[in-house]
Amino acid sequence: MDESGGSAGCRARQFTELFGTYYGPVPAYARRRVGADLAQDVVAETFLAAWSNLNDLPPQPLAWLYRTAHFMVANQRRALARRGRLDERARLPAGGDISGDHSDLIAADMALAVAFRSLSEADREVLRLAG
Repeated sequence: MDESGGSAGCRARQFTELFGTYYGPVPAYARRRVGADLAQDVVAETFLAAWSNLNDLPPQPLAWLYRTAHFMVANQRRALARRGRLDERARLPAGGDISGDHSDLIAADMALAVAFRSLSEADREVLRLAG
């Protein structure tokens, strides 16, 4: 698992030390940018990336952690924007965006009903079958 020859226990201790040392500044950075609700997700993803790249971290990894958190914040913002666009699309009526007064639609339906009733029964039947 560790290609540099260290044991899994050594790797775990190294990560625990990293986490203990830098846990304070990373959540503070994330909270300032995305709020408390999403900050924990950003922090978790940042430290997961740190675990995955543990052997490649610089001796003073705070800047690396901030940069990684910056990317995770950007991912969160993109996800929120995507969800917002999906919510907007889900709220649109099935036939597209219908703007205007609802009473206009009712009046048009009433006019259509009057016109439909004015047709002969055979013509109405043709329209029912076609519809």
